[in-house]
Amino acid sequence: MRIEAAYAPSGETVLTFVEDVLAGELRRHTPLRIAGHLPGMTGDRLAVAVALLLGSQIGDRLDVGRPVSRRVAAAIGLYLGRRSLWVGKDEPVSYVHSAGMDLCIADQVDAARVMGGIPERRSMTVVELPSHEAMGSLLTGGNWLLSTNSWVHAMAEPAARLAVPVLLAHHASASRVVIPHQVGAALAPEQRQALSQLLLATDLSPSWQDGGGDR
Repeated sequence: MRIEAAYAPSGETVLTFVEDVLAGELRRHTPLRIAGHLPGMTGDRLAVAVALLLGSQIGDRLDVGRPVSRRVAAAIGLYLGRRSLWVGKDEPVSYVHSAGMDLCIADQVDAARVMGGIPERRSMTVVELPSHEAMGSLLTGGNWLLSTNSWVHAMAEPAARLAVPVLLAHHASASRVVIPHQVGAALAPEQRQALSQLLLATDLSPSWQDGGGDR
């Protein structure tokens, strides 16, 4: 699978998922659309986001068109249960370390006022609004509201709810992701461990909202 990232005239960042077949190109997965321009996406963060978004639907190759570290490639193989998976280009990668913000995830605008249960740390709450109901992006106080269509993928992959926050983490100066209870409840213990390792591989510490897993 090849990932094409572009900034659309509509004001959205669009990730297109392309599979090369004998007759040409196949686009059988719905593109991910995120309101706003997200420049500077590293290969590591992009690869992890796609792994979270599509999960087992990824074939034997994942090419994000940017360098991906061996650490992240190995973590993706573990997460997907396919250690032989080819991920990106084996080139040196310089990591981006952020300023220590917690990135929380809420389902609706009202819930965004509840700041994730970690009061001793600075936090930003992300609320993804379905793109068929809302349009645009708004950053106000400690809340980031933006329209996406990630819900399409989250129906099949519970951890897909983390894909957009991973892509936003750099812009939010986040170094920790608070994983919602609903995601943790849908995963077996070994899947939670693999997800924790996946986030850690791209310099994001996981914090489970229900207190389970790695912190």
